[in-house]
Amino acid sequence: SLAESSFDAWIKYYRQDENAANAVVSYYAKGAMVALCIDLLLRRESNQEASLDDFMRLLWNRYGKDFYQKERSGNRTARGLDEEGFVPLLFEACGIEAIAKREAMALQIKQWVEGRVELPLKDLLASAGVRLSYKPTSLTHGMRYSINHQQMMINVVLIGSAAHAAGLSAGDQILAIDGLKASEPRLKEAIERCEAPIDIVAFRRDELFCTTLKPMPETNPEVILEFDRS
Repeated sequence: SLAESSFDAWIKYYRQDENAANAVVSYYAKGAMVALCIDLLLRRESNQEASLDDFMRLLWNRYGKDFYQKERSGNRTARGLDEEGFVPLLFEACGIEAIAKREAMALQIKQWVEGRVELPLKDLLASAGVRLSYKPTSLTHGMRYSINHQQMMINVVLIGSAAHAAGLSAGDQILAIDGLKASEPRLKEAIERCEAPIDIVAFRRDELFCTTLKPMPETNPEVILEFDRS
């Protein structure tokens, strides 16, 4: 969840290993997506009369503007905003008063921040007149690699990917692709051959092994955002 990612940042996000791509969520990226969802939710529930901007202005005026001046003068009113105060202040800033609406929105926001649910970006963007779609998926191997001194080394293998299914792991050195010396152009060419299996020869530590990699469709395709003219 976003809350878990933020809490664990110093032991996971800033100390990433070869499995981080499978186990770590960027609280920067997901935080921005949750903020977008909250903004779109506020706009929808207020009939486009309020937004996250209103909350940020109130937050600054009440807690930020004079914070350090009060702190230096020893004024005990200098304080920050605790977690429990976030949602009530959000409703205050945006003029949302109906109890049922407050409870429903508070539950949604809690799920987005503390849960692991899929964010409803498509529906929320649609409420603002923006259509979300995806580019046609292409085939991929599902690994990240680097090439140093003509050696192709695997750095990351994504769980559930073609490379994962082929038994490849971070730290493996790919020696040959379909019987020819491994290179980035050769791997790209092999991937583009319409789902044809790719013969891989690799080293794991000092042990030679062979495997077959069958490219799979991209699971995270590029997003397209367009204004809905209808």
